[in-house]
Amino acid sequence: METISLNRKWTCKPDLEDSSIKSEWFILKNYDRNDNRLIDIEIPKSYNFLEGYDIFEGVFWHFYQFDLTVKKNVEKFDYQIRFKGSNYNTKIWFS
Repeated sequence: METISLNRKWTCKPDLEDSSIKSEWFILKNYDRNDNRLIDIEIPKSYNFLEGYDIFEGVFWHFYQFDLTVKKNVEKFDYQIRFKGSNYNTKIWFS
């Protein structure tokens, strides 16, 4: 099985107003790359290592774009993404 590591720089943003689901942050067009609240973080690392968020408990979004190389006979392949350090209450969106 081929492995692709996603350990690298991701962009993240705290949801201080608890509005991310209603505002549909999970839809790419609603992701504002110029938002001054975006923070770069090296994954794997918890946002609790970021200055000012050491005791933060709440929703923290992580954004990362990547492409999977589509191979011939793609129906023969399964894809698995493994998160080894996510919170017990984690939601993931792919598009």
